[in-house]
Amino acid sequence: MAHYKQPRKFNWVSVPFYAALIGLVYCGIKFGPPYWRNMKVDEVVRSTVNEYWSLTRGSSSYDAPPELRDRFEKRLRDLGVDDPKAEFIFERDGEDLRVTARYHVVVPHWFTSRTTSMRFAPTAATPIVDKRM
Repeated sequence: MAHYKQPRKFNWVSVPFYAALIGLVYCGIKFGPPYWRNMKVDEVVRSTVNEYWSLTRGSSSYDAPPELRDRFEKRLRDLGVDDPKAEFIFERDGEDLRVTARYHVVVPHWFTSRTTSMRFAPTAATPIVDKRM
Protein backbone atom coordinates (compact mmCIF):
# COMPACT_ATOMS: atom_id res chain seq x y z
CA MET A 1 0.00 0.00 0.00
CA ALA A 2 1.36 3.39 -1.00
CA HIS A 3 1.69 6.23 1.47
CA TYR A 4 1.32 9.74 0.10
CA LYS A 5 2.35 12.96 1.79
CA GLN A 6 -0.37 15.28 3.00
CA PRO A 7 -0.84 18.13 0.47
CA ARG A 8 0.20 21.60 1.59
CA LYS A 9 -2.46 24.23 2.22
CA PHE A 10 -0.67 26.78 0.06
CA ASN A 11 0.85 25.78 -3.25
CA TRP A 12 1.10 27.27 -6.75
CA VAL A 13 -2.48 26.32 -7.57
CA SER A 14 -4.10 27.47 -4.35
CA VAL A 15 -2.48 30.94 -4.26
CA PRO A 16 -4.24 32.24 -7.43
CA PHE A 17 -7.43 30.49 -6.33
CA TYR A 18 -7.44 32.28 -2.97
CA ALA A 19 -6.53 35.59 -4.64
CA ALA A 20 -9.48 35.23 -7.03
CA LEU A 21 -11.77 34.31 -4.15
CA ILE A 22 -10.70 37.38 -2.18
CA GLY A 23 -11.23 39.53 -5.30
CA LEU A 24 -14.74 38.16 -5.81
CA VAL A 25 -15.66 38.77 -2.18
CA TYR A 26 -14.29 42.33 -2.40
CA CYS A 27 -16.31 43.04 -5.57
CA GLY A 28 -19.42 41.62 -3.95
CA ILE A 29 -19.00 43.81 -0.89
CA LYS A 30 -18.23 47.02 -2.82
CA PHE A 31 -20.44 46.67 -5.93
CA GLY A 32 -23.26 44.44 -4.71
CA PRO A 33 -25.18 47.11 -2.75
CA PRO A 34 -25.36 49.62 -5.66
CA TYR A 35 -26.63 46.92 -8.02
CA TRP A 36 -29.14 45.76 -5.42
CA ARG A 37 -30.37 49.35 -4.98
CA ASN A 38 -30.66 49.68 -8.77
CA MET A 39 -32.91 46.59 -8.85
CA LYS A 40 -35.16 48.22 -6.24
CA VAL A 41 -35.15 51.51 -8.19
CA ASP A 42 -36.13 49.58 -11.32
CA GLU A 43 -39.15 48.16 -9.44
CA VAL A 44 -40.20 51.68 -8.43
CA VAL A 45 -39.76 52.92 -12.02
CA ARG A 46 -41.92 50.09 -13.37
CA SER A 47 -44.71 50.71 -10.88
CA THR A 48 -44.54 54.46 -11.48
CA VAL A 49 -44.89 54.15 -15.28
CA ASN A 50 -48.10 52.18 -14.74
CA GLU A 51 -49.39 54.83 -12.36
CA TYR A 52 -48.35 57.53 -14.85
CA TRP A 53 -50.40 55.82 -17.55
CA SER A 54 -53.48 55.43 -15.35
CA LEU A 55 -53.37 59.07 -14.20
CA THR A 56 -52.93 60.52 -17.70
CA ARG A 57 -55.08 58.08 -19.69
CA GLY A 58 -57.17 59.98 -22.22
CA SER A 59 -55.27 63.22 -21.62
CA SER A 60 -54.16 65.32 -24.55
CA SER A 61 -50.82 66.41 -23.09
CA TYR A 62 -49.72 63.38 -21.03
CA ASP A 63 -47.92 65.63 -18.56
CA ALA A 64 -47.08 63.89 -15.31
CA PRO A 65 -48.91 65.36 -12.31
CA PRO A 66 -46.58 67.12 -9.84
CA GLU A 67 -47.81 64.85 -7.03
CA LEU A 68 -46.66 61.81 -9.00
CA ARG A 69 -43.25 63.36 -9.64
CA ASP A 70 -42.84 64.27 -5.97
CA ARG A 71 -43.94 60.84 -4.77
CA PHE A 72 -41.59 59.14 -7.27
CA GLU A 73 -38.63 61.26 -6.19
CA LYS A 74 -39.39 60.66 -2.50
CA ARG A 75 -39.57 56.88 -3.00
CA LEU A 76 -36.19 56.91 -4.76
CA ARG A 77 -34.62 59.11 -2.10
CA ASP A 78 -35.96 56.70 0.55
CA LEU A 79 -34.23 53.84 -1.30
CA GLY A 80 -30.91 55.66 -0.98
CA VAL A 81 -30.54 57.48 -4.31
CA ASP A 82 -28.70 60.50 -2.93
CA ASP A 83 -27.17 61.86 -6.11
CA PRO A 84 -27.84 65.64 -6.18
CA LYS A 85 -27.62 65.61 -9.99
CA ALA A 86 -30.10 62.74 -10.40
CA GLU A 87 -32.62 63.16 -13.21
CA PHE A 88 -36.19 61.87 -12.96
CA ILE A 89 -37.76 62.00 -16.42
CA PHE A 90 -41.40 61.55 -17.38
CA GLU A 91 -41.94 61.78 -21.12
CA ARG A 92 -44.13 60.78 -24.00
CA ASP A 93 -42.05 59.07 -26.65
CA GLY A 94 -44.22 58.54 -29.72
CA GLU A 95 -46.75 55.88 -28.76
CA ASP A 96 -45.22 55.21 -25.34
CA LEU A 97 -45.05 56.80 -21.93
CA ARG A 98 -41.57 56.48 -20.49
CA VAL A 99 -40.17 56.98 -16.98
CA THR A 100 -36.40 57.14 -16.42
CA ALA A 101 -34.29 57.66 -13.32
CA ARG A 102 -30.68 58.61 -14.14
CA TYR A 103 -28.23 58.73 -11.28
CA HIS A 104 -24.71 57.73 -10.43
CA VAL A 105 -23.05 56.19 -7.41
CA VAL A 106 -19.45 56.75 -6.34
CA VAL A 107 -17.88 53.67 -4.75
CA PRO A 108 -14.75 54.35 -2.64
CA HIS A 109 -12.13 51.63 -2.46
CA TRP A 110 -10.25 50.31 0.54
CA PHE A 111 -6.62 51.26 1.19
CA THR A 112 -6.56 53.87 -1.59
CA SER A 113 -8.12 57.19 -2.50
CA ARG A 114 -9.44 55.86 -5.81
CA THR A 115 -13.14 55.63 -6.53
CA THR A 116 -15.35 54.02 -9.14
CA SER A 117 -18.27 55.94 -10.61
CA MET A 118 -21.22 53.78 -11.58
CA ARG A 119 -24.00 55.22 -13.75
CA PHE A 120 -27.50 53.80 -13.69
CA ALA A 121 -30.53 54.68 -15.80
CA PRO A 122 -33.41 52.26 -15.21
CA THR A 123 -36.18 52.96 -17.72
CA ALA A 124 -39.68 51.60 -18.12
CA ALA A 125 -42.18 52.28 -20.89
CA THR A 126 -45.79 51.42 -21.52
CA PRO A 127 -47.90 51.99 -24.64
CA ILE A 128 -50.41 54.82 -24.54
CA VAL A 129 -53.08 52.96 -26.47
CA ASP A 130 -55.04 50.42 -24.46
CA LYS A 131 -55.02 47.38 -26.74
CA ARG A 132 -57.71 45.61 -24.74
CA MET A 133 -60.43 47.84 -26.21
